Amino acid sequence: ESGFRIYTTLTDSTRILGQQARHQTIRDAILDTEVRAVVRGAMEESGSVLIKRYGFDAEKHAAYINKILSRFENPYLHDDVERVGHAGVLIAQ
Repeated sequence: ESGFRIYTTLTDSTRILGQQARHQTIRDAILDTEVRAVVRGAMEESGSVLIKRYGFDAEKHAAYINKILSRFENPYLHDDVERVGHAGVLIAQ
């Protein structure tokens, strides 16, 4: 559940910021240094709660963030920003 929350933070943040910056793909969005900084900050902030409240390992969590961000950089995946991140919308309904 906690990994899912961090992942939806990543996808939703990247989608919204990518749309605002008029990026076509999720890769374009995450390669934008401003978008990436905000997304990383959101993941680190939400992760800090998991670290403090549930004793998550800070180094492992940082590695997880880096791994997920690098997946979004994959040039072979052409995920449109409109498609990515809708899990949060579905959960909220």
